[in-house]
Amino acid sequence: LNRVRLERNRIIIFAFLLLSLAAFILVMLYVKNLKLQSKQRRIDLEQKIFRLQMNPHFIFNALSSIENFIYVHDVKESGKYFTNFSNLMRNTIENSRRERISLMKEIEIIKDYIELQLLRFNNKFSYEIIQDLEEDSEMIMIPPMILQPFIENAIEHGLSKIPEKGELKIAFKESKDYLEVEIKDNGPGIPEELLNRVF
Repeated sequence: LNRVRLERNRIIIFAFLLLSLAAFILVMLYVKNLKLQSKQRRIDLEQKIFRLQMNPHFIFNALSSIENFIYVHDVKESGKYFTNFSNLMRNTIENSRRERISLMKEIEIIKDYIELQLLRFNNKFSYEIIQDLEEDSEMIMIPPMILQPFIENAIEHGLSKIPEKGELKIAFKESKDYLEVEIKDNGPGIPEELLNRVF
């Protein structure tokens, strides 16, 4: 009888310890999940704020370029650039409320943005957008306006600094579960001392 009681007590203690361990693991997973959700909300908020902060300097320059273009070129051509500008502004405002948009839509925004930069820099560079995708670009979802700052850097700090004709290449490629984006320009590049300081 004592052995039975002892064995029963051992089983009860073991079961209690097992339940305690399971409860501890569940609590830890719950806390970790809360932290991840909080981090994701913070990232989403930062992205929304970032998307709303389209460079005012760029907006002013784009409008000035369109104004000058109206004075020296025909109205039809000027209207094309004004359409690019209005599309870009509308998409920026609309997409600031969304967490994801299709890659196809993002490419449309990129084209509007680059066309305005071409006007601003008097066709100082050419550009190419390459899509090496297995899936339809309309089905691939990404955060909106995520590429614009990198393209802006390539133009402002790369292509605008060289005397010869610039080249900008933006390539999209699927790699396993990821979308790879490569942005290349033939600008002067980053000085080696700055690279060493950053990396």
